Parts: sequence; structure tokens; C-alpha cells
Amino acid sequence: MLKLTLISLLVLGNLYEGEARIRLIDPVVKAGRRGNVFAASDPSNIAYNWTTRYDFQAFIDNFGYTSGNTFTMKYIYNTDWYKQGNPIFFYPGNEGYVEDFAENTGIIWDLAQHFNACVVFAEHRYYSNDSQYKPFGDLAYKNATYLGYLTSEQALADYARFIPWFKTKVLNCSSDTPVIAFGGSYGGMLATWFRLKYPTVVNGSWAASAPVIYFKNGGIDLGAFDHKSTQTFLDSGCSFDTIVKAFSALDTFANNLTALNNIFHAKQGCLLTDASDIFSLKTWVRNAFEYMAMTDYPYYTTFLMPMPAWPASEMCKHLGNLSTEQLNNNTELATRLFRASIVYYSNNSLVDGLYCLKDPNEATENLGNVLGWPWQECTEIVIYSCAQGPNSTNKNDVFWQDCTDENFIANMTASCVSIFTPNPPANFTGYNTSLFRENGIQNLYGFDFSRTSNIIFTNGNLDPWSAGGVKDTTPGINNSNSRGIYNFYIDGAAHHLDLRQPNSCDPPSVVNARYQIVQIISCWINSSCTTQYQQQPLPSFSLANANSTNCRAIQNGYPWGQSSNPVSTTPSNSGSTSGNTVSTTPSNSGSTSGNTVSTTPSNNGSTNGNPHRF
Repeated sequence: MLKLTLISLLVLGNLYEGEARIRLIDPVVKAGRRGNVFAASDPSNIAYNWTTRYDFQAFIDNFGYTSGNTFTMKYIYNTDWYKQGNPIFFYPGNEGYVEDFAENTGIIWDLAQHFNACVVFAEHRYYSNDSQYKPFGDLAYKNATYLGYLTSEQALADYARFIPWFKTKVLNCSSDTPVIAFGGSYGGMLATWFRLKYPTVVNGSWAASAPVIYFKNGGIDLGAFDHKSTQTFLDSGCSFDTIVKAFSALDTFANNLTALNNIFHAKQGCLLTDASDIFSLKTWVRNAFEYMAMTDYPYYTTFLMPMPAWPASEMCKHLGNLSTEQLNNNTELATRLFRASIVYYSNNSLVDGLYCLKDPNEATENLGNVLGWPWQECTEIVIYSCAQGPNSTNKNDVFWQDCTDENFIANMTASCVSIFTPNPPANFTGYNTSLFRENGIQNLYGFDFSRTSNIIFTNGNLDPWSAGGVKDTTPGINNSNSRGIYNFYIDGAAHHLDLRQPNSCDPPSVVNARYQIVQIISCWINSSCTTQYQQQPLPSFSLANANSTNCRAIQNGYPWGQSSNPVSTTPSNSGSTSGNTVSTTPSNSGSTSGNTVSTTPSNNGSTNGNPHRF
């Protein structure tokens, strides 16, 4: 999930300074569209095996009684470790191809071995890479009549019908086989709402990086996402003033675009040719900041772009404190902004060292799937977020003011109307502002968790989306372990890092959070467990002491060096300190037992050994 980035500029219409933006898609989805999801050279990766099936017929409309029309919902599953009576680990697919999430949710595979569980990933309606597995096929994205069934509510109903069917038709197991949902980002929102809406279908949910209260009346500040993005970079060594001045420096090149094209190594055919293009460039840079904050992982990765360990720190090597002379040199500031940006965009230059500042890789994505997430945010999932800029009262962020509380709705609806236009390139008909339901999520699911149970919320302090996650002040969250409600705020973690394959370079806070979550799930799937696990404080984290060398994936390594022996800790979250005690002084490498997959990072994007890469 996230803002409409350059897709809005180049594919779906123009975006101008001061407009609200659709939020960026999940990095996993973005990687899948680029074909970059898996690389065997990536030290965070292990090849996972699954069977793909296309034999479940989902109703196009789960709630109306005027038609029984169906579509084929794709799903993938694995029973290599499954034993009858053991749980089903279910991932409710989010806004992308189901294989992308299977490749990037390593913990579900790892714990399946520990729990002898069956693993199932179901693909979200309308997001298949093949039109034959979408409602209405090739017509799915043509107009509001066809696309109107793309909602979280319909998707959850698909999953609620699918699981009992899967138990009977595929797994041939008991109807009371426990089901645990895993989900990250929008998938984490779905996992949360799945437990809220269908508690008899799913026994518990692990919702990672899920901004479930980032909506109107959810109590989150409009600029919270970009404030958190900025804070991640400040904590990584960047200077607030340097970044702000660097963005401002770009505007001084309005009459010298040739110099700006040279500084940013622009490709022919992608050159900045008009002063208004400077805002496109600023958005290109901002996207790098925001995606890098989301993927500020402790090890080298290639799934989105080839990026070093702790990429925000690498970026900040160019944007730290500068002298007065340097801060007054617009050419130097622009150059530093370019060098910082290509920590993220390095793969876009291919072999010639040049960059398309209008990002043709996104501009040529399949338009249908590009329209999917904007549709959801322009109808039901209206996320209340836009940057407030450095001139706001609290110096909210290093970007610029996209909107205010007073004009957010007007700006968003205007953006949505411009996206779903009957004119090229969308050629979409039937959208109007009456379909924009800013209270949709509040009305469907609400923001009070006092009447639900068995949900684990995890958020990382480096992840901008943590701004929209539940807080201890959210109704029903604090002191709710007795109902199976847990809220882990994990220092040193970016966007759903806890759901990724365990790695020797994971911060101790992440390792310990996973360990505690195993204890929680163990109770949920055991009918004889009558006392819920009591959450413990997580270990502290220091970037200065973080390990980022010789990183390797750890397979089947539980308990990752953790134990139930009480030790002294430095709390980094507000969990209860009563009840069970857990060791929180592990090494970064986790357990030395289990299998480790050691790799040598390279930038070649190799996919050897992976049968599922797009």
C-alpha cells in the first residue's frame, strides 16, 4: 500500500503539488510487478514449494441474492509438514499476485514445520496476473459496474467460504481444525478484520504492519506517515535541514533544466523539459525516501531493488549535517539528493548509468492491476494521510504540504475522479464522488477491539505505516492479553520484517517478538490451553550495535536462541510484565541450531533454484 506515486503522474493523470495522494503499494506488490520478488543471491531468501490450484468458485457478489455468478479464485498450498489435527496457516492475499506474498512471508513456512501445519495462500479477488481468475475476466477494470465488487468486505467473504471448503475438499480434515491467519500491510488489515467478522472461521490472527486505524475518526494525525518516514531517516544520520534545503534547491533549476538532467543522469526520452517537471523529479526522490523507510531491513535485499543492509543509513551518508557553504550550494545539494536517491534506484540505471526520472517501469505496468488499489482507496479504504511539510507547526516532515484537514476530502475526491476518467489512459466509466466512502472502514469494522480476541498486532518503529497501527490507547488494546490481544512495537523493524524469513542479522527485538508469538499461537491451537500467554517487554535496539555482516537465512531454527528463563530487560514496548518470563538477551544470529542458508550478495538478480519467479 501507499501513495499513487508516479503512476498518477504518468499513467492515471497528472498530480500537482498540494494534492492528496493515493498511498504507495506494498513493496512486495511493487517488486512482483517488476519481476524482482525472488533472487537466490538474496541472503533473506529460501525457495519455498507449493501446489497451485484453480478449483474454488467464489461468488462475484457474496451478499446479494440476484445472481450466482462466480469466478475462479487461485490459491496455493503446501502439506509437506502437515499432520491431521494440526493447524492451517492461512494468508489472506492482499493487493498483488499471491505468489509474491508466499515468497516474502518466510515465517509462515518456518513455523509450519514447527507446528506440522498446512500452509495456504489465497489470492485476493481482482489481483491475479491472469484475467481468467478475476471477476468478469478481461472486463474487470473497465467500469464501476464490474470493478465495484473489489472490496475488502467481498474478499473476506471469499476467504470465509474458502476455508471450510478447503478443509473438506482438499485437506479432508475435521471442520474444527484450527486456522491461524497471517498477514502484512493490507494483508494484516484483512487478517485483523477476518478475525473480527468471522471468528468461527479463523481462531486467531497475526497482523503485521497493519494500519487498521489510519482512517477518518481513527485518531491518527494526517501527517503521521511522513512524520514517521522523516524520523526513520533522522535516526539513521540524516539532517532535517539538509534534506529540506536539498528539495528546495531543485526549484532553483527551473531555468536550467539541462544542469538538473545532468546532475540526475537523466536518460534521453526521459528528460525534464519543463519547469513543472521539477515536481515530478521531487516526487521521484520522495518515493525513494518512503519506500526505503519501509524496507530499511538489516540485511542486503534484492526483492524490490538491490539495496544494502540498513539502506536508510546508506542514504544518509549523503544528507547529514553540512557546512553553511555547502547548504548554500544548490548544485551540491541537488547532487547529494541524487546520490541518496540512487541507493534505492540503482537497479533502474541498468548498464548505462542513466535514469528515467519518470520511471517507465511503473508507467508500463499492467494498467488493470495498477487501478486496483486506487479503486479501493477511492471507495472503501480511504486512508487519512498526506504530508504536512517542514513549515508545519511541529516541522512534521521534510517533504511539502499535500493537503490540510480542511481540504483532504476535496483533494482526494478530485484525484480519484481524475484517475477513474473515461478518457485515456484509464478509459474507465461509472466512477463518481458518491462512491467515495470516507467512513467505510469505521462503519464496517470500527476501531474498538474490546469485544474481539486472539489478534497479535506487530509494528516496527522504522516503518512509516506503524503510525497507523493500533496504540495502547486504542480501545480494547491495553491490558488485553487475557483476551488474546497483543500489541508488539518492535524497535529496529521496518515494514512487516517479523513476517520475513528469520535471518542471522535480525535485531534481537524481532527475534524475541517471533519467539513470544510462537508461545501465543501454541495456546490458540491447543483446546486444553485455558490461560493466555502474557506478553513480555522486548529487548532494546541500537543501530550503532546492529549486525549486518555475514547475514544468512535461518531455516527451522526455532527457538532462535530464546528461552523462558527470566532476565533483566530494557522495555521497548508496553506489554505486560506479569506471568510468563522470556529471555531477551539473544545474539543477533538467533539459534545456532536449525539450517542456515549462507549466500554471497550480488546484484545480478539471479533466480536459480526458484521455480515461482515471474
